[in-house]
Amino acid sequence: MTLVANRPTNGPGLHAFVVGVGHYPSMPEPAGPAARSALAFTRWLSEKSGYNNPTCPLATIELLVSSKAAMQWGGAAVEPANRDNIETRGAEWLKRAGSHEDNIALLYFAGHGVERGLETALLLEGFNPQSASPFSHAINFTEFLGGMESCAARKQVFVVDACRETPSWVIGFPGALGDGKIAARNLFDRPSMRARDYAVWMAAAADQKAWAPPDGQNFFTTALLRALSGPAADDRSSDDGTFEVRPEFVASSIARLTELGVVEFPVGPQQPQLTGHFSTFVFHVPAPMVVPVRIGCEDAAQTSSAAFEVKSATFDPQRSDPPRDRDWIVDVAPTDATVSVKLASGASSSKSLRVAPPARRVRF
Repeated sequence: MTLVANRPTNGPGLHAFVVGVGHYPSMPEPAGPAARSALAFTRWLSEKSGYNNPTCPLATIELLVSSKAAMQWGGAAVEPANRDNIETRGAEWLKRAGSHEDNIALLYFAGHGVERGLETALLLEGFNPQSASPFSHAINFTEFLGGMESCAARKQVFVVDACRETPSWVIGFPGALGDGKIAARNLFDRPSMRARDYAVWMAAAADQKAWAPPDGQNFFTTALLRALSGPAADDRSSDDGTFEVRPEFVASSIARLTELGVVEFPVGPQQPQLTGHFSTFVFHVPAPMVVPVRIGCEDAAQTSSAAFEVKSATFDPQRSDPPRDRDWIVDVAPTDATVSVKLASGASSSKSLRVAPPARRVRF
C-alpha cells in the first residue's frame, strides 16, 4: 500500500507524494532519521491538528519509505522508495495532482542528496556510488522541477530535506545526475495558460549538510513542522485577519525560531532556503494557531528559581513553577497578554506583550 490517504473532494485538493529513504543497502552513511521524518510529515498532513486549508483540503497522500525494518501505515505495509516505485507511484500522483488547476501538488523528500552546479540529485534506495550507472537510482531534482510545468496544478510545493554537498567523485561524473523520473517535461504540452506558482523549501544551502540526530528525525523537518503550527503564519494578507501560511513566510520563521532556541539546529552550518516562483498563495491555515514565547531572566540563576505566568482575557493563565534549567518556552494564541515573574526573593514584575508570529521573547 502506498496511498495512505484518499479523501475525495468536490473541488481542488492537496495531493501529496511523500518519500523517505532511510536505508541504502550499498552506502555506509546512516539515513534512518529520513524514514522517521517522512512518517512525521505524513502524520502532520493527515491529522486533524495538522494540515488545514478550507479552499484546498487534503485529498491524497502517496507514501514510499525505505528502512531496515518493514514500515507500516494503518496496519498495511508501506512500499520502499526504489526506482520502480518512484516511477509508478509518481506517475499516479502526478495524474491526480493534475486533475484540477487549483490543486496543490506537494512533493516531500527526505534522504541523501548531492549537488553539482545547478543540478541537485535525490538518491533512491538502490543508489550505489560504485556502480557503472549510480544515478539511474536518483531523481534529478532540477530536471524534475522544470518538468512539473507540465502538471496542470498551478500551485506546487516541494520540500527537500537532503544534503546539498558536492563529493569529489560527483564533480567528474560524466552525464546528468539522474533524470526527472516522475515529470518528463513536454514543451508542447502546456495544460494551463495560468502561470505556475511554486515554492521549494530546501533544508540547507549549497555545499551544506542536512543534519539529523541518530535516533530522531531530521532537524529541518522538525523545524518546518514547528513553523507550520503557527510561527510561519501571518494575518496581514487576509481580508478577515485569519492567520495564513504562505510560502514566503516559512524560511524566515524557521530562522527566528532557531535564533530564539525554540528549535535546535546542529553545530555544523545549515541554513534552510526558500526558492521558487510565486505570486503568493495560501498553503495552510493553522488551527489551533499558536506562537511560541520564550520567557526568562537576564540572570540564569534567577531563571532557574523563578515562577512565570502568562495570562490574557482570551485564554486561561499558563504557569511554570521552578526548578528549571533553562528559559520557559510556552505556546500561546496570538493576542495581547501579560507576562509575570515572581523571584525566589519574593520580588515580582510584569510586562505587557503583543503575542504575534513568528515568536516572542520576554526578559526580566
